Amino acid sequence: MSVEGSQRSTGRYRPTNSNDPGWDYGQPVDGNRDHVKCDFCGHVSKGGIKRLKQNLVKASYKGTMYKDVRKCDKVLQDVVDVLRLYGRKTKNNRRETK
Repeated sequence: MSVEGSQRSTGRYRPTNSNDPGWDYGQPVDGNRDHVKCDFCGHVSKGGIKRLKQNLVKASYKGTMYKDVRKCDKVLQDVVDVLRLYGRKTKNNRRETK
């Protein structure tokens, strides 16, 4: 099964129409974008890039921590900051379009 996407010069996978920075820190497992392996700890998230980002930042929803998300202990704080900033931007963009 082939997954559409692009290989950049760095060899990183990124879906064709995605500018999500999460793909800089994880790769699909066996070409399946729903299973993404963390570049830091090796954990495979079974929920796509959104789940991987939750793993990296230990995300919360409306102040409640996701209890079923395993936190990556090896991720750098700079990466967490980049992903949180991206999440805030996309959330604000969704609000503006409504």
